[in-house]
Amino acid sequence: MEIEKLKYVAVIAEFKSISKAAEKLHMTQPALTRYLNHLEEQVGTKLFDRSTLPIRLTCAGEWY
Repeated sequence: MEIEKLKYVAVIAEFKSISKAAEKLHMTQPALTRYLNHLEEQVGTKLFDRSTLPIRLTCAGEWY
């Protein structure tokens, strides 16, 4: 597993916002959202509950 992937998830979890995390990571929000969608497809589950504001890690996301 790439350290970069863990960093992205950790920054999203820290800021509880994909937009704020993208800004911190110097990337666009759509690019980070695409990355997160792809990662969730790879692991086969949602890592963040995006139905709440602020977003939060799911149980699987905490484990990841």
